[in-house]
Amino acid sequence: MRSAIIAIFAWLAGAASAAAQTPVAIAPYKLSDEGAITIDVTVNGRGPYPFIVDTGATLTIVFDNFARHANLPRAEGVSLRVLSISGAKIFEPYELGALAAGTVLAERQIGVVLPDWDAPRKTPAGIIGLDILENFAIALDAKKQTIAFYRGAGLPKALTARMRKAPIRRARYHPTGAELFTVRGRVNREPIDFILDLGLATTLINYAAGDALIAGTLAVSTGRTATTGSRIEDVFDDRTRASAGVLRTVSAGPKRWSRKLVWIYDAPLFDELGVQRLPYGLLGADLLIAQDLAIDFEEKKIYFGR
Repeated sequence: MRSAIIAIFAWLAGAASAAAQTPVAIAPYKLSDEGAITIDVTVNGRGPYPFIVDTGATLTIVFDNFARHANLPRAEGVSLRVLSISGAKIFEPYELGALAAGTVLAERQIGVVLPDWDAPRKTPAGIIGLDILENFAIALDAKKQTIAFYRGAGLPKALTARMRKAPIRRARYHPTGAELFTVRGRVNREPIDFILDLGLATTLINYAAGDALIAGTLAVSTGRTATTGSRIEDVFDDRTRASAGVLRTVSAGPKRWSRKLVWIYDAPLFDELGVQRLPYGLLGADLLIAQDLAIDFEEKKIYFGR
């Protein structure tokens, strides 16, 4: 009898473990014209609407094109600070409600409403930020163009066993109180801290990182990139001209990319975070999803496909 009870408990434990490592949802994603990842999201049972998935956004956002028809109520509480490449702005909080993408992402989400972008930029309905994403572990399949959401025990070992792993850090930036996830990397073998920024199409470094590179290892140009030309366009639709450079190597943890184009720009964001004098960058979607990718925010680990 005792052995039967032990067997039952073992079976239940195994079943619970298997269930915990099954994704609660798998959502197909598309790449926007600028190279950002978008998924279909329902809001309060309506939709779906296109939302960008952005690990570099601290808050979830909707834009005017969505808010005009949603009758969103003003939320109680203080105004919220939104960070972007061009700096920070303050917005009133609104009750966005329930967001879902194959599973419930959030039930009583608070966010902000931003103006639509000017043409020819196509404005999504919103942006899913870290305030939602960090409640999950996520896995992106670059070939199938899907994003899987996991809860509980996080990512299955069968998924991550053949991937390259690196620690990530939840960095708190004291000037603003903002919290973002970073990974230690290198540009042409020089150390740098990268903020994980799936919402940015092209990886960006500041001049503190660029100046550390020896002449001949960095080809600087004001030419166009494949996504936004010679202008960086951010969530506020501010458009700033910047230089671009081809780096011999860029790495994040054990993952390395060769001959990659990056922006080189002292973004006001780095001033807001108090890191402008340090070698700092934003690791964008161009590198993050150049292969399969998985992030476990609770375990503070990132995994890159080979």
